Amino acid sequence: MYDALARLSSQIPEAYEHASEFGDLHLGDLHLLEITGEDEENKDGNVNQWVALAVVQTYNPRRKVPRSSISIPELEQCLSKASFSAAQKSASIHMPRIDHQNGSDRSEGYSVERLIRKYAAAYMA
Repeated sequence: MYDALARLSSQIPEAYEHASEFGDLHLGDLHLLEITGEDEENKDGNVNQWVALAVVQTYNPRRKVPRSSISIPELEQCLSKASFSAAQKSASIHMPRIDHQNGSDRSEGYSVERLIRKYAAAYMA
């Protein structure tokens, strides 16, 4: 996913790296980045594009599996923030499909889809 975002704009990985360096990545945080059109990949300067990075997993390089499972409560918090911001900017939200596996390897895709539907409609009026 980050490769696709890096192709959209080099600003995205740079901002993520800076947030990591300064200890600004906390569960439940939503980092909203405006893509300015300065990159070769994003030539259309007339269109405002925003990317939201949701922090919904922990990372520890010492663990056998360094990334934790997706935290559903933090995902819900981030979706609420993203839908509120999108409504304020009269924007739409586009995101990849997220399939969450709980500790028993049972897919919780329905829970994730339900949250997305809930917050996609929350601020549309």
